[in-house]
Amino acid sequence: MLSLLKNRGALLAVPAPYRAPRALALALVDEALQAVDAYAATTRALRQLSIPPGNTLHVLAFGKAAHGMARACLDCLPVTG
Repeated sequence: MLSLLKNRGALLAVPAPYRAPRALALALVDEALQAVDAYAATTRALRQLSIPPGNTLHVLAFGKAAHGMARACLDCLPVTG
């Protein structure tokens, strides 16, 4: 799994007694960030759908996560027209 934390190495550059608890905290933060990633969450949801061929699907995305959600739709769904 790829970490979303860009400065993970610097955050773990602490004295030995603090390294393991900090590594655990960083792993939890990383998991939480990946769980709420709009692109990944939308991709997972779309893969569970069964949309019959020939059906029209309109996609609307609003808010801060709109870009990730719309990008996932374009990547996962057939685009026609």
